[in-house]
Amino acid sequence: MICPNCQFENFTSSSSCVSCGKPFHLVRNSSNGKKKPEAKTKAIKSQAKTEPKRPKSPTEKPVFIPEPVISHDSVPKGVTLKVRSKRKISPFRLLLLVSIAVMGILATLMIFKLPEQKEPMPLAVSTGETAVAVLCFRNDTGKEELDTWEKGLAQALTLDLLQSKSIKVLRGERMFREMKKLGLWEKRQKKYAQSDLKRIASSTGATVFVMGSISRSAGGYKINAVFKGASGNSLFSDSLECSGEDEIFSRVDALSDMVRANLAIPVDRLSGEEDRNIQEITTMSADAFKHFVSGRCYFWQKDYDESIEALRFALREEPEFALAHMQLASVFQASGYRDRARKQLQAAQGLIDHVSERERFHLQGEFYRLSEKTYDIALKIYTRLLELYPDDPRGNVNLGVLYTQLGQWGKATECFRVNIKNRIGSPNTYLGYADNFTKQGLYNEAENILSGYIEKFSDDADVQLHLAWLHLLQRDYNRAHTAIKKGTALNPSYRLNLLNGDLQMLRGDLIGAEAEYARLQEKEDPIYLLWGRQRMADLYLLEGKFQQARDQLRAGLEEAASQEELGWQYRFHLDLARLFLDSGDPTQTLRQCSQAWEIAIRGVTSVFPREVLHLQGLANLALNRRSELEKTVLRLKSLCEKGPSSDRMRYYYHLKGEIELSGGDFTQAVDYFAQSFDHLPAQGKPWLHGDDHALFIDSLAEALYAAGEPIKALEKLEELRALSVGRLAYGDMYALSYYKLGKIREENGLSDIAIEFYHRFLALWEAADPGIPEVLDARQRIAAAQGR
Repeated sequence: MICPNCQFENFTSSSSCVSCGKPFHLVRNSSNGKKKPEAKTKAIKSQAKTEPKRPKSPTEKPVFIPEPVISHDSVPKGVTLKVRSKRKISPFRLLLLVSIAVMGILATLMIFKLPEQKEPMPLAVSTGETAVAVLCFRNDTGKEELDTWEKGLAQALTLDLLQSKSIKVLRGERMFREMKKLGLWEKRQKKYAQSDLKRIASSTGATVFVMGSISRSAGGYKINAVFKGASGNSLFSDSLECSGEDEIFSRVDALSDMVRANLAIPVDRLSGEEDRNIQEITTMSADAFKHFVSGRCYFWQKDYDESIEALRFALREEPEFALAHMQLASVFQASGYRDRARKQLQAAQGLIDHVSERERFHLQGEFYRLSEKTYDIALKIYTRLLELYPDDPRGNVNLGVLYTQLGQWGKATECFRVNIKNRIGSPNTYLGYADNFTKQGLYNEAENILSGYIEKFSDDADVQLHLAWLHLLQRDYNRAHTAIKKGTALNPSYRLNLLNGDLQMLRGDLIGAEAEYARLQEKEDPIYLLWGRQRMADLYLLEGKFQQARDQLRAGLEEAASQEELGWQYRFHLDLARLFLDSGDPTQTLRQCSQAWEIAIRGVTSVFPREVLHLQGLANLALNRRSELEKTVLRLKSLCEKGPSSDRMRYYYHLKGEIELSGGDFTQAVDYFAQSFDHLPAQGKPWLHGDDHALFIDSLAEALYAAGEPIKALEKLEELRALSVGRLAYGDMYALSYYKLGKIREENGLSDIAIEFYHRFLALWEAADPGIPEVLDARQRIAAAQGR
């Protein structure tokens, strides 16, 4: 709900705004109606040569979050539902399917009587444990322009069959990975040998294979379909005539009917299933679908630039191609562009009638899990998806990741284990499973999971990236370096480049780190440049070069604005706000906070803007604006109490601790800082923003020292020095920890050790900005000690 007073987007049913605190009336969004596309009415019928026109979507687009299609009793108050009726197969269609099955059985009985037939060829296959794998078709026409249909027919048929709850269908991405692993992906132009099928069946559990070819015929083209068992034995074959290339696409529906009929699915199970035309759940344009297929294959191979180009071609051909918008969102997400991904999912939400029921759940779940503000809605959607399609691999991964973000480790494990039991070879399952253990601090278990994936399936750049991260968390820098090299050899990415720079910085090789971050800024891809600016600023903070750090952040802010990346603008404003605060300019901090808040109230941040209020409160405290400070504390507490996890309360406790510390109540300050420390989550991923462990540990150490407990303060400072990822964005605090440790050692009569710490501090800030008090004091203390 939008607050009419301050325009903040509120996500609760409260009658007062969490931003300004003023009351307002709840206003529910109204749903835009859509014309429903017609369901298929005939099983095997030649499509008309002229393409039917897809119903136009309404011109009025949803303003913020479209309503999910879930049951009324499971939706939070204030969320409007959009309800669709489920398409059912017509009686005429059922009769046709039954007839096909009966004719197939009769044909089989006749075949059994032929003396020259060496082994029976049953058409009907039991669906008890049936798993259908659709392999690439061959292009036997000699026309290169039809090559895309080798993969296109397989993917279209898979999408069509995935509508069924009665058939287990191996998804296209899984087949790509399995065939790539077995060295069969490039073999699609040839016939699959019996041994090939046995290998695929052994790896995937597939029991029925659908494959074939496209050949020339008198009427144009012919789709030749072959059905084989896991051992390679032929079960059935048939062909379909096509007058032209466009009809190849539309004949997928007839091909799908063949599969359904020959799997002998009971009529009562078919009658309750959605089975819409392939063009209704994808696109009316065969050309758009071909580009979509190319985009998906490039994505699976991690060639994101080519994938984006192909998908944009598809959307130029058919702007209302919802699946293309969804796929493009996945590419942007993998490339690090969260805002672009959000926009594509938003566009797909307005075309939700143009996808199947299963994909509709995926679309809505992926949109709502982008932000903690709507995790509860995403949770309901994924739960419903898996009630209908329990073995859906993507659904189990995404729900597992969501449970991990909610800190529900056991439930997350259950989701990932479904995929592992089903022999899903996607690295996302194992990455999510490992992340679940990493967030619990169980690094060895996480490493075993990822190493197991490599051993069981194949090496993968993302798996090596996460292994490198695990090694960084444990400060095992040699193994981290090895993993980064392996990952880069498999597939270079901005995350691996970034991690390599972080490795150098954590090792203390600041020249090497600066070179790596400079290389990031030389790349044409904006995401490299943005991270290069961010990390170069972090490096300059470590060296005490505050002015240069500000210059990097301002340059990054300009680049983010030129790319319309609001999430990055939000981050740069926050970093500048903190930098101004540490530099003694709280007025500038408030200005940066104001601009970050403006971005947050547009609803594009993935979390509630707690960090904005936290910094705003610290700035008001520095300016002694007590009235504004009290209001900020209340608003911050309200936001910290919202959301899926209690760890956000650390911002509230930290601000309260700073207030008590400034007032001289050191004991109370220690209590608040200890509570903020207790709410710290595990150290995060270096390629994500917002890991602030150093801040909370440093504040607790400062309060302990002020409260007359120097030994405990020393212990906390040592914890700060032992951080890896958690100190990257707080290099200044890391450097100052040496200075503070030196003072504590000196006060306890350990002058020789103190001088060593002072020297290490000054080595880091050798070229720091002039006039920094700690630098001057450290030099004086060293001189005094040497004079003695």
